[in-house]
Amino acid sequence: MTQLQWLEVALLAAMGTYALRGAPFLIVSRYEISGALKDFLAYTSLAIIAGIVSKALLATGPGEGPAETGIKLGCLAVAVGLFIWRKSVMAPLMAAVILAVILKMAI
Repeated sequence: MTQLQWLEVALLAAMGTYALRGAPFLIVSRYEISGALKDFLAYTSLAIIAGIVSKALLATGPGEGPAETGIKLGCLAVAVGLFIWRKSVMAPLMAAVILAVILKMAI
């Protein structure tokens, strides 16, 4: 897959997880949603994101060398740092994906 296709996958996954989390609030906005359901929706999207990111970090391709591994680890460090700073999930994820695409295009 090309970098553009990976970026599309990440963006569609982000939109899908937000749709999964937001749909119940939009559909049943007149009803009160319990705290357990809110937690379930939040953790479902985090589990999906973790699955996508962990595969990208652990999988290696035939032409992958030390530069690609450095890009992965650098983007992971940026994402973790942004997560600690902003206490958000999507902003660090998207920043790391965009950084990875830019760095991969540069090498």
